[in-house]
Amino acid sequence: MTLDNPTVIAFIALFNVIIGSITCFFGFRVFRIYLGVIGFLLGAVLALAVIKSDQPAVQWLTLIVAGIAGAFLFYLLWRIGALLAGLLLGATVGLMVAAALTLSGTTLLIVVAVCAVIGILLSFALAKVIIRLSTAYTGGAQIVLGSLLLIPGGASISVVGGQITSASSVNSMVVLIIWLAVGTFGFLYQMRAAR
Repeated sequence: MTLDNPTVIAFIALFNVIIGSITCFFGFRVFRIYLGVIGFLLGAVLALAVIKSDQPAVQWLTLIVAGIAGAFLFYLLWRIGALLAGLLLGATVGLMVAAALTLSGTTLLIVVAVCAVIGILLSFALAKVIIRLSTAYTGGAQIVLGSLLLIPGGASISVVGGQITSASSVNSMVVLIIWLAVGTFGFLYQMRAAR
């Protein structure tokens, strides 16, 4: 299967809506689990890069041990995760605003980078709030963009040789407003659940 297959795109869109919903509304509760999964994957990938054995049993054992070590480390170091959440929040805000303003090239990169740095700086002082904001708005973006891919005429992806070359949707300002509404609702839901 390739990325230009409509079934694959529908699966990816549905996966984004489901994961986005979990992230948007329960992000803080599952944040450490996400960090553990990321740590496991990173540990396994790093082990794969340095392992020199040709024996499959040794490779698998090394991947599993390194993955568990990475998961444990990331789970314990959730403050670093808060910095990553701030970066992700800032980058997502930058991307959504840039898309609504139809920015491209260097201007787009500057807007995303500045927003990402602002997100990191805010995460130093407001770690728990930033995690909730980040998960609510990044999850909201997944919900909105995944939904647009499922709606005929809602969004389109241009694929050349299995690689995404561009993505577009109907009225980007409307998409921005819907994303802000979904993200805000997710954030308020998480804050209410925290009481």
